[in-house]
Amino acid sequence: VPTDRQIHAAMATVSDGTVHGADEWAAHGYIVIDVRRPGPLGNPWPVLSSQPARWAVESYQRYLLAPRRQVGAVVQARGGELHETFEGDALRRLAERRDCELLRLARLAADGAWLHFVCTCPPGAPCHRVVVTHAVATMSAQLTCARIRAREIDPYRGDNGNPPMPAPPPLWGAPPDSRPPSPPTSPPSSPP
Repeated sequence: VPTDRQIHAAMATVSDGTVHGADEWAAHGYIVIDVRRPGPLGNPWPVLSSQPARWAVESYQRYLLAPRRQVGAVVQARGGELHETFEGDALRRLAERRDCELLRLARLAADGAWLHFVCTCPPGAPCHRVVVTHAVATMSAQLTCARIRAREIDPYRGDNGNPPMPAPPPLWGAPPDSRPPSPPTSPPSSPP
């Protein structure tokens, strides 16, 4: 489980804002992610006079964090009026796309990409893009922690405080005292 400090570090690579000015963010190297409807990260609850923005964002947070098989129950328990793109079977399909998109974005952030989430909500107003930003940063930190742990317990590296284990003997072809060639230090050149 990532610490708050690790999540905060991951938040440094993700940001949120309005769709106005998104081109400027892209020009500075950010990948701009639109979280409006009908996309997979869109909020099923529109802001209406009967559904204030804060309530819609809280509902979205419950929806976003719900496992795919429980999305219908979460939406039903929350009540309110859904946007037409989330009616019936479309909700299940969008929940599947939501999970895939969250994982894709978390992997991008964990690999060092700079992400900027945009929506049409005015700056300072409650908006679900903040929920998405935090979810992606948390998932990115979790992926980074898992990658670090995987390196720490790799017995062939020796970087976990223990001496490295000898490489396993070759299955065929090489004499037992020879070592495999070292991996290249630079990427292979493209063919002419």
